[in-house]
Amino acid sequence: MTAVDAAGRLAGLAEEAWDGQMAADPVFATSIGDRRFDDRLRPNGPDAIAIIVSEETGSISLAVGGAIERDLTVDQLRDRMGTLLRR
Repeated sequence: MTAVDAAGRLAGLAEEAWDGQMAADPVFATSIGDRRFDDRLRPNGPDAIAIIVSEETGSISLAVGGAIERDLTVDQLRDRMGTLLRR
């Protein structure tokens, strides 16, 4: 292995480790300007909406303002989201 190959391999490992750390702590990533993991941040405002899909059953729930609506169909979710986003 040449020095160039070794340096490239080391750079790849460092990048992989950095990306892993940023993915594991998206709040830190965002705080230093890395926006790639913003979709993993928890909503923190009073208008936050969360869609929850069970990995085990596939059931869909919608959390709005501290209340949870359970066992929604896709059509019901679409209708509720349309209503919520129009307000």
